[in-house]
Amino acid sequence: MMKEMKILAFGIVALTIAFFVACTSDGPAVVITPNGEVYSEDEYNELVENGEVDEKGNVVVTDSTAKSSSSKKTSSSSTKGSSSSEKATSSSSGKASSSSDKVDSSSDEAKSSSSEKVDSSSSEPESSAAAGKETVINEDDAEFSIGTDDMETVSEDGQSELDSLKKILDDGGSVDGFESTDLEFYEETLLYEDFDEKDFFCYTDDGEWMQITRENLGKYIPHYKDGKAWGNYKQFDVIFTDACKAVYTKSK
Repeated sequence: MMKEMKILAFGIVALTIAFFVACTSDGPAVVITPNGEVYSEDEYNELVENGEVDEKGNVVVTDSTAKSSSSKKTSSSSTKGSSSSEKATSSSSGKASSSSDKVDSSSDEAKSSSSEKVDSSSSEPESSAAAGKETVINEDDAEFSIGTDDMETVSEDGQSELDSLKKILDDGGSVDGFESTDLEFYEETLLYEDFDEKDFFCYTDDGEWMQITRENLGKYIPHYKDGKAWGNYKQFDVIFTDACKAVYTKSK
């Protein structure tokens, strides 16, 4: 009696699984065991009736079922292999397409970015690109923004000494004969004689030291050539804000 009840129970399970698979597959109705073995509905029901299915729904391997089970596993493996191959092909194709899209997208972005930079650069004043490195002159206002191209390079030893002196000031100390000064000058604040008494140094945004000399200022303002002739620029502004983070003077 118990055996008949088990057979009936497994028959119901088999039919339930077969019905589920039949509803979700285009092929004939099949039964898939918990171990992944695939049987036709009729074959599985026959195994249930012969007592060759255990309580979990797996087929018990006997001499009569070994060949059948092996055959089913091979068939199932072949089907899985085919499915994996299709997935690999699809995945490869999808990745290739995605990669191509990314390359095209990156190319478009690069072109767009490059175009924007060119447009942005062309819209800026010509002098702004050289600000800080090249001297920019506004003759109408007699304004001279002195660039590092009109300054002298400081030796490595001189750079180290100036770094040490600057650090003392940054730490709140003081150094006799060394101090931070203005970044903008005019005829009354930058005298010809000032260069006889002290040296002027520009500390750049890059942390480099450049020396500001009277001779280089004389390229633009005749007064700094000999201390006499002013030329057309008795009233003027000498500006170091574009090239220098700070200007320091050091007594000679």
